[in-house]
Amino acid sequence: MLFGRRLPQASCVAGRTGKEKKMAGKRTHSLLIGMVMMSLGLTSCMLLPEEEEFDMAPIIQEYEGTEYSKVSVKSGDVVNAEKISCEYSAAQREELAFYEDGVEVAKVYVKQGDRVKEGDLIAELATEDLDQEIAAKDFEIEKNRLMQRQRLEMRDLEIEKQQRTFNDATAIQAIRSQCDADVNNLRNELDMLNVYRDDLRDQKANFTLTAGIDGKVSFLLEGLEGMESEMDLTVCVVSGKARPRFVADTERAGDFADGARVEVLANEQTYLTEVSHPKRKDVVHFNLVDSLDGLEDMDSGEVLYVMDERRNVLYLPKSAVKAMGDQHVVYYEDENGLKVAKEVQVGLTAESMTEIVSGLELGEEVIVR
Repeated sequence: MLFGRRLPQASCVAGRTGKEKKMAGKRTHSLLIGMVMMSLGLTSCMLLPEEEEFDMAPIIQEYEGTEYSKVSVKSGDVVNAEKISCEYSAAQREELAFYEDGVEVAKVYVKQGDRVKEGDLIAELATEDLDQEIAAKDFEIEKNRLMQRQRLEMRDLEIEKQQRTFNDATAIQAIRSQCDADVNNLRNELDMLNVYRDDLRDQKANFTLTAGIDGKVSFLLEGLEGMESEMDLTVCVVSGKARPRFVADTERAGDFADGARVEVLANEQTYLTEVSHPKRKDVVHFNLVDSLDGLEDMDSGEVLYVMDERRNVLYLPKSAVKAMGDQHVVYYEDENGLKVAKEVQVGLTAESMTEIVSGLELGEEVIVR
């Protein structure tokens, strides 16, 4: 029976000729080889490394030297000065006011229409309290001076006594040292007393009004005597012969010598003036000695007060000179384009300029930054 019987594998090619069998075998073999080669090809593609992507080679630029900002050593004047403001007065007219508030006007010495001269007393505030303080300081000052004299006399007596008895050099030196210390303390105290008394005297000067010019009292505040003072309130006006001048109210007033010639800059013009001082603290007059062209009453001006100066010297901008401890250096560019330091000696520095005493020559270039 054929039911349930399994045919042999060879029956799959049953009925083919021998030649057909041979050809079929070759095709099968070729197919297998092709499949193997394809598999190897695919595998080899997977095994190959991915193609690298290279960046473009950087462009190497030719070296360009650093650009430095430079300045040259110049010759000229280095001036340390302060600008002092002043105001032009076309006519000689002086307004007077007290510098203290709330003090009784004790005495008025003029009336409207009176002629006065420079320095004449116009009015004064009550100064009893100040006078008492000044008198007390005068007494303390005299007492201090007396104590110094007495201490020195006592020293001499003690030394003389020591010499007559034991004549001990160590004891004598101790007496001298103690006396020197005592006298030195008294002298320091005297300096302080003098300063305090001078301050009181300056304060008292503010309690008086004096005429700063020769002229006529053209205005006097009614009821001035007996009223309480009000700071900066004009209480008197003195009108005098016109003499054009610039007036400055400054702490530097005393630094200008009477008769000195001073240039004043106003309205972009320079005017030659001569210095004078009214009898008022911190006020100086610059009286014109040349042309008045271009000036109007109350025009502003400037005076250059020179504190120190160097004429016809070498200098550089202050920013070009660097401090390194106690030394000063500048930087210059050498032949290789490198920044190199060089020591210099400096003098006066004023505003934006520094004097070069040595280390550089006129026209040499240095680096600012």
